[in-house]
This record gives sequence, C-alpha cells and structure tokens, in this order.
Amino acid sequence: MHTTRTTHTTRKPLAVLAAALGALAALVAFTACGKKTSSGDSSSGLTGKAGASAIQFHNQLIEFNKTARQPLQKILDETKKSQEFITYTPGKPMWHLIFVGINPYDKLAENNLAAPTAFAKDDREYFNSRIKLTKDGATELNKIVSTLITYYRADDYKEDKHQKFLDTEPRIQALVEQIAKATDEMGERSEKIASAAERETLKKEPLGIYILNMRDIMGKCEEQMEILMDERLVRAGSGTESKTDAQKAEAYAKVKDLLDPAEALSKEIADMAVTFKATDMSTLKKRTAPTLAKDYEEFFEKLEKQQADVRQNIRFAKEWGYIGTESSMKNLGGTVRDVIGAHNRFIDDVNRGL
Repeated sequence: MHTTRTTHTTRKPLAVLAAALGALAALVAFTACGKKTSSGDSSSGLTGKAGASAIQFHNQLIEFNKTARQPLQKILDETKKSQEFITYTPGKPMWHLIFVGINPYDKLAENNLAAPTAFAKDDREYFNSRIKLTKDGATELNKIVSTLITYYRADDYKEDKHQKFLDTEPRIQALVEQIAKATDEMGERSEKIASAAERETLKKEPLGIYILNMRDIMGKCEEQMEILMDERLVRAGSGTESKTDAQKAEAYAKVKDLLDPAEALSKEIADMAVTFKATDMSTLKKRTAPTLAKDYEEFFEKLEKQQADVRQNIRFAKEWGYIGTESSMKNLGGTVRDVIGAHNRFIDDVNRGL
C-alpha cells in the first residue's frame, strides 16, 4: 500500500488518502481558504474505477488551483503599490516582477483539466464551468499585466498620470476575486467527493482502520477549532480590567453558544480516543518494524496534549468570556498541527514500507 502525507493549511474539514485500483493515491488533507459551499452529494460514494477517477481528479485539481492562485497575492500587492505611487511615492511600480521565471498562467492555459465522466452531470457542469472561469480569468489577468509592464516601461504613465492603471484596476480586482472564488468552490466540493470515494476503499485496506480512526478524530478537532477561532472569543481591551462575578457571568453568557458545543466536542473526542486506542493492533505489530504501532500510539499522545490545551482555554473563556488576543487564538489553532504531524508520520512510515 502506498500513500502520501497530508498537510494543514486552513481550518477546513480534512480530506483523506485514497486507494485507487489497489494503490493508495495522493490527497491533501486540507483545502485552500474560503467559505464552505454546497457539498455536491450527487457524485459521493463512488467506488472502484469511478472512485479512483474522483481521487485522481482531486489531486490534479489541487495542483490546478495552486497554479491559478499563485500570482494573486503578488497582483494585489502590486495593485496597492501602484495606488501608492500615484498618491505618495515618486517612481513607478514593478509589474514586470509578477511573472518572473516561468509564467504560471501560461502553464494554466495549457492545462486540459476536466471533471471525470464518472461524475454526475450536475457535478461535471459545476467543475467544468469553474475551471473555465479560472482559466479565462487567468488569461485576462495575464494580458492586463503584460499591458501594464509595457505601459510603465515606456513611461507612458507620465503622460496620462497613471490613467491606464486606474481604468484597469477595477477589472483586476474582479478577476482576482473570480479566480479565488472559483478555486475555493471547486476545492471544497472535490474534497468531499474524493474523500467519500477514498473512505470506501480504506475500509477494505489492512491499514485503513487506523487511518480512518485518526482522520475521524482530526475532523472533530478541526470542527472544534473552527468554533473556538470565532472572533467573539478575541479579547477586547487590555485584559487588565477587573471584573465582578456578575460581569464575568455576563461575558460568558455572550459566548456560551460557542463554548458549549466546543466543550461537547471535547467529550466526543475523548470518547473516540478511548475507543480507537483499543483497536486491535495485531496488524500493525505484525509489520517488520514496530514503527507503525508506535506512530499510532504517538498520535493519541499528541491528541491528549492538544485536547488538554483546548480544555484549559475553554475553562478560561467560561470565566472571562474570551480566550485571549489574536496571537493567543492563533497559538491555540496551531495546536492541531501536532496532531496532524503525528498522523503524517504514520503515513510517511507506511510509504517507507515499515
């Protein structure tokens, strides 16, 4: 069995590894940032070759989306700098640095990605329309950047006071948003379809039960963290103000709808951990090296520490009505990485044949 490790990028539901025709294929655990979209259940539960095609498409889509999104921040940054040059700064912007080296949008134009024929009609239309939106947006942005490069190199901005940029700016913003939205939506929907296909295959794999156990817990941890990262739990003020018991109770009441479900998830995660730690380990212990069994045990050790941090923060928030500063919130969110890292070590060692 061969598979790949997963990475954590945003607070999103995890995807999973997937078996394709007997060999586990590569999937990334977390999608790019963006709000959740409709799930696309019509193609869920694919098995066999159809499931393999869903997994392969998801892997290809990850690379497609990465290529499409790669220049967006640079483009936004240069747009902001161009505005500053007009108002405050002498000189001119550096649009020629956007596509230094290999132009990702030239690469994207040659990409023939399309939804698998195994997908339901509505899903094929959903993905293919967004693939087109992404490619069309990238092509147009590519032309705009090329035009601005020529414009500023020729110093034409001196004659019209940057008017060509000003006329183009709204379209740049719209195209960036178009690409970001389309790729977000595709990633979310594809992840769900591929994860469902993978899950069915993992059930039949000797090591599948251990991967699914870890993934199910990781999903609950992500769900919990999404609740706890709510901006209402960010501290307001310096934090040095004294509060009466009545004021503390009032502050807690305002975030009770967040803390109660987060606390309930802690109990659910703890119960899952007890059950999953008791899973028959004979399959792991029969391996040539005892590494996988240790990796599996380490996952629960990391989980226990992570959940201890969560419980501590929930208790604090129940008393004061907040978790802390944006920095402390970020630190809490980062604790999930240790759990994911333990899972990744298990996957790495599977790939090494241990």
